[in-house]
Amino acid sequence: MADQLIYDWNTHDGDPGGRYGFCEVVDETIRDGLQGPIINIPSIEQKKEALCRMVELGINGVALGFPANGEADDSAELARYMADERLGLRPYCLARAVESDVVAIDRIVQATGLPIDVLLFIAASPVRMAVEGWNIDTLRKAVEDVSKFVVGRNLSLIFAVEDATRTRSEDLKTLYTAAIDNGAGRIILTDTVGHITPAGVSSLLKFIVDQVVKPAGRKIGIDWHGHKDRDLAVANSLAAIEGGADRVHATALGIGERVGNTPLESLLMNLYLLGNRKFDLSKLQSYCEYVARICGVEIPANLPIVGRDAFKTGTGIHGAAVTKAMSHGNADLVYAGIPADVLGRHQEIVIGPMSGKTNVLYVLRDMKLLDLVAEPPQGLCETILQQAKIRRRILTSEEIAEIAVGFGLRAKG
Repeated sequence: MADQLIYDWNTHDGDPGGRYGFCEVVDETIRDGLQGPIINIPSIEQKKEALCRMVELGINGVALGFPANGEADDSAELARYMADERLGLRPYCLARAVESDVVAIDRIVQATGLPIDVLLFIAASPVRMAVEGWNIDTLRKAVEDVSKFVVGRNLSLIFAVEDATRTRSEDLKTLYTAAIDNGAGRIILTDTVGHITPAGVSSLLKFIVDQVVKPAGRKIGIDWHGHKDRDLAVANSLAAIEGGADRVHATALGIGERVGNTPLESLLMNLYLLGNRKFDLSKLQSYCEYVARICGVEIPANLPIVGRDAFKTGTGIHGAAVTKAMSHGNADLVYAGIPADVLGRHQEIVIGPMSGKTNVLYVLRDMKLLDLVAEPPQGLCETILQQAKIRRRILTSEEIAEIAVGFGLRAKG
């Protein structure tokens, strides 16, 4: 039915390669997300609950921690919990290009029996190499040596160049090829400081696929890890998928260092709208609310997807159209680009300074202050609308009920 009522330019020329439908998602909320300056660090029990909620959502992978950087105890406890509960998530832990970091991860694997991927990372952007006094030959040698060390301990290797979106093409090719030649089965392209645009993502992916992945002669997975400094994280993630990435990273509510990472809720909804049905979005609202609670952050009222006001309208013309659409079962299609019902939510009509009589009648009936077909007492609608203009904001249910009582109306049932 929706296909007949909505002309969708997003799919007018078809899904680019059908890639959205099989893309997987890695949740970095309890690792990368906790680097945000406003974040309260959750307890280990709260992190375990977050893992369970990720499984309910259908998330594919999770970042457990950075054992060599003070996170060994939590990483080990979470790994033990995942093994005991047989949680269906593929975990990885971070390691710099030094053998001791890999050993810290291997200890956890040996102690818990849980397979954990080693995410080996190294920075190679010109600015970082200048600051550190590094050169590409030294970095290449470190990647080769530690990659061999990882594989030699029977650990699965993922390799990432930090700040890849500001690194020279020839250096990216050198380092990613060195890791792949020495056992990496997956690489991560990182937009560490949120620098790149969707056009840049397309260029980067084309280069990596043509110059790194295809010459490898075997299947190499590609992850995309983005930040939202330029507020392009979701758009960049979609561009990465179109370009060849088969896994993307995100955090609930986009929490993370500086202004944060790719927002999980926006990413999953966009994947859903582009045909990906792997994730149970009915669990998304509660997961985001849980993360907000344990991390001590507020969900902005106007945040897309999970914000309090994401599906509210207080404008008279819009309210009238939504009301009519409700009677036809199409409330999610009029003045709404997001299907509220897949989240377990619904379109809401409220009364504010720009509302009309239709808004008032809908709210009165929804609050059971007025029967479905009954007409309101003379002057009630006008009084409510006047109060909204005087107060210059959306009226609360309590304020509406108080006005209605003055006209002899009380909620029924």
